[in-house]
Amino acid sequence: EPTQEGERFVTLRRVGDIQAVLAVYHIPAALHPDMAPLDVLSQVLGAPQTGRLYKALVDTKKAVAAGFGSRSMHDPGFAMAYAQLKPDQSIDDVQQILLKTVEGLADQPPTQEEVDRAKSRILKNDELLLTNTQSVAMNLGGYAGDGAWRLFFLDRDEIAKVTPGDVTRVAQAYLKSSNRTLGEFLPTK
Repeated sequence: EPTQEGERFVTLRRVGDIQAVLAVYHIPAALHPDMAPLDVLSQVLGAPQTGRLYKALVDTKKAVAAGFGSRSMHDPGFAMAYAQLKPDQSIDDVQQILLKTVEGLADQPPTQEEVDRAKSRILKNDELLLTNTQSVAMNLGGYAGDGAWRLFFLDRDEIAKVTPGDVTRVAQAYLKSSNRTLGEFLPTK
């Protein structure tokens, strides 16, 4: 259901005992030049132990898990922030912190250290992927589906060039309430 800002909100009930908050943002297609900065942004926000969401929600014991990731595709894709909570944790508090952390990135730009750490992680994962022929084949196939198998190598080269300013620019462009669908999973017996 749309709100006055154009944001969409969905509540789902499911059997279980874990609550979840999800914020999904529209992003461009895989061949768009903003994808490399968005990949770095995903690590700045979503990396385990070092990402801003982990620090804001898991380290503070507000949630049991939190992260951020983007999914580029041939057609426009999505980026998603999430947090999982135990039943006794406040979903409203977590939602506010999650949105403030994600959408606040534009106002609290990443440091050079955060960007360098994110780029190092991405480039190291790419390097490790190249040591396994099956992984190479599967990933190149995925990139072919996105539009060009060479995109894997182009992405790698573009990641190395990303600056904190690039990450801030894409945060301003895509991580805003008018580009968001917000969802909650609420446990039920």
